[in-house]
Amino acid sequence: MKKLIQIIVTIAISILHVYGQNTNEGYSNNRLLGYYNSNAPYRGLQFNSYSGTETLDSIPLPFQFYSNSANISDEQGNLLFYSNGFHIANAQNQIIPNGDSLGYVYLPGSYGNLFTNYNVFGAPLPQSSIILPTPGNSNTFTIIYATLYDTVNWDHTFKPSKFLKRAIVEKDSNGIYFVSEKDKVLIQDTILAGSIFAVKHGNGRDWWVFVQKFSVSKYFKLLITPDSTYITTGVYPGIPAFIDACNVIFSKNGRQFGRAVNNAWQARFYDFDRCTGEFSNLIYDNTLSPQSHAGNAYSPRGKYFYFSETQKVWRYNLQAPDIPASKELVYTHTGYIDPIFNIPSNYWTMDTPHDGRIYIIGSSSIHRQSWIDYPDTPNVADVGFHHYEYVLPRPNNGSNTYHPNYTLGPDIGCPCDTLNLTVKQIDINKPLGLKVFPNPTDELFTISYEALRENLGSLYIYDVVGKEVHRQYLSPWSNRQHIDVGKLPPGVYGVRVFINGRTESLKVIVN
Repeated sequence: MKKLIQIIVTIAISILHVYGQNTNEGYSNNRLLGYYNSNAPYRGLQFNSYSGTETLDSIPLPFQFYSNSANISDEQGNLLFYSNGFHIANAQNQIIPNGDSLGYVYLPGSYGNLFTNYNVFGAPLPQSSIILPTPGNSNTFTIIYATLYDTVNWDHTFKPSKFLKRAIVEKDSNGIYFVSEKDKVLIQDTILAGSIFAVKHGNGRDWWVFVQKFSVSKYFKLLITPDSTYITTGVYPGIPAFIDACNVIFSKNGRQFGRAVNNAWQARFYDFDRCTGEFSNLIYDNTLSPQSHAGNAYSPRGKYFYFSETQKVWRYNLQAPDIPASKELVYTHTGYIDPIFNIPSNYWTMDTPHDGRIYIIGSSSIHRQSWIDYPDTPNVADVGFHHYEYVLPRPNNGSNTYHPNYTLGPDIGCPCDTLNLTVKQIDINKPLGLKVFPNPTDELFTISYEALRENLGSLYIYDVVGKEVHRQYLSPWSNRQHIDVGKLPPGVYGVRVFINGRTESLKVIVN
């Protein structure tokens, strides 16, 4: 029986909250994934959701993706350029001027010339490169990347890199992006060739970037400012641990950092000072199983920390009195075989885009992804885990896009909040840009809205007599949410979303 549900949506935001200047909401709009093989033409996957019509497109690529994928969009969410760690291409899928041969290393040996073998495949470890807006220059971007391992007997799990490098991408007077500098050596040492991560400085303009010293608890810390890049070293607090490659992120507010450490079988959690760039107050759990731990993600509110094992997903409650004891199993499976390629896959890295979900990437070339609907839900049975249910039109070979929180403003009131960046107040008269898609829809719709920051919204659905029949929150740091109305009986419903005060309405038809 088909439904006709008329949904009236009301959104409210008050003027009581203030945030640091924030004009970068579209920078992380696009997620690009891909697959490596020996036959051109190459195809990739582009997730685009900022425009108000969430799309997943199969796009032509001038190169392929292995595990690493980096990209950046403009403030409106339009893709500018992307990289697999070796090459840089624009939104027209053409390699930009001087955008080839990043990190060239000639390494003859049992695998042949590594550059020849992998210049098309791309960097083989997650977060081998990262793209950042250059502080103080809206037309320039900085790419930080690690080179391939310069050892003859190469494997992509345990060998170090010896160079961390920089490229600068600029836009000319005709709007064409080109590489004005590349292969600038920033660090020459044994470093991990992946897991590069970044967070905004507490002044809201500069960037902290971290790269791991290979096999020990030491790290290199970069501070990128308008005039220079400053490099220092540091040591993570606590007992030393071998740290291998995985995807790593800060919490959305930049005040927490955690990771399930591969090959040390530990989970580690730190407080982070955005002014000094220092980690502190280590809490760790050394009871992890001897499995591969590649995926790490914070829930949008920062209450839970999720990590993946080979065939399991776990989480910690970071607000529990005893965090290590709060570990609970989210989901486990006994194996997965891709129905098209007929190859097995395990859980790999994680991604947290702007829809409040956590996505889990498979480790092999497969046509599926897993995801978690409600990561901040207290009852683990209600998080909405979907095991390899997201069907992809093209295979993805474990590649994942890493975006730092570009929207993070100054840490207001902290000692380093000294740049007097514009404080953005919520304008109660400004429209939210509310959109719903698809419309008409069947059972599930997505609502998009002006991007939230640290505040939390609530959504309520009422029947024709005013009885509440559904409620859920709108996640912090989101600009859209997926709403499931499949269990509601046919009828007309009112939907109201509260974010401290402002209202906007529209209609949705559900067939």
